[in-house]
Amino acid sequence: MPDENESDNKVAGGPGITAGGDVSIRDVSGQVAIGEHIYQINMIYNDYTSSQKEGKIEEIPEKAREKLNEHIAKIKEAESADMKLSTDAYYTLGRSAYYERDFDTAEQYLIKAVEDYPNNIEARNLLITIYATRSLGHLSYRRYEEVINDSEKAESYFQYQSIAESFALMGYVYKNMYLANNEQQYLDKVKEKFEIALTLDPKNNRNVANALNGLGNYYYLTGNYDLAIDKHLEAIRIIPEYASAHHDLAAVYHNKMGERGSNMDECRLKAIEEWKKAAFFGRNDPSFSDKYLHDIEKRILVLQQT
Repeated sequence: MPDENESDNKVAGGPGITAGGDVSIRDVSGQVAIGEHIYQINMIYNDYTSSQKEGKIEEIPEKAREKLNEHIAKIKEAESADMKLSTDAYYTLGRSAYYERDFDTAEQYLIKAVEDYPNNIEARNLLITIYATRSLGHLSYRRYEEVINDSEKAESYFQYQSIAESFALMGYVYKNMYLANNEQQYLDKVKEKFEIALTLDPKNNRNVANALNGLGNYYYLTGNYDLAIDKHLEAIRIIPEYASAHHDLAAVYHNKMGERGSNMDECRLKAIEEWKKAAFFGRNDPSFSDKYLHDIEKRILVLQQT
């Protein structure tokens, strides 16, 4: 590692994965260390963290948002000055772009974070999240080749075999792959990944809720709506503001309306209720695009008119 006073081959943000990078390493102007900007960005995000998703951009007060943007701009200035950024810096820029729902920019920075430090699990998992989320958009337009392409990218970043979050994310990836080509092998992997995720970190509420919701998706795909509902409700009991769980539960109730022996009106009302909750909590979830939130509102109107 070069001396911090050397001007050649400097690394902005410090080596490895740390909460704030190496604050002793200064940028090209000799001013505040890039690592300090990373630290301040993390502090702002942590002040506005929900139990399900971090960085609720829309709820950050204006003054704090201005500070956030200033710190991000400083890191980008270092990048523009041809300073080699650390994995922390790239991850911070990628995460910030993700919170802004700019998935393409986020992807570019996160790939650089992994290239710089292959063990950056946070960057790998966020890349998988982006590919899984983008695949959902492809599915809505029946762009099945793009679904498979993004899903295969996600597979390439799934590396660590003991991280519950990684397994849960891959469960959703395989769900998308199954919906794209209807191959049983992917449906089998859906159940496998979520069940493994449950065993790996049973005391982490977020991971448990994520895995339970994923198992709800699995039972929904197999036509077992009652068991799917049970799993989604378990996830919601753990994290009441879990937008995706409300969304997926609404989808089950919606489809259960046509099931023989079901109370159609009861299912319709429950579907409306869950869609509304999904739309409300989805405003703070980067994986819910403005278009998708608008689509949810349209579904609610259709059901209300039924």
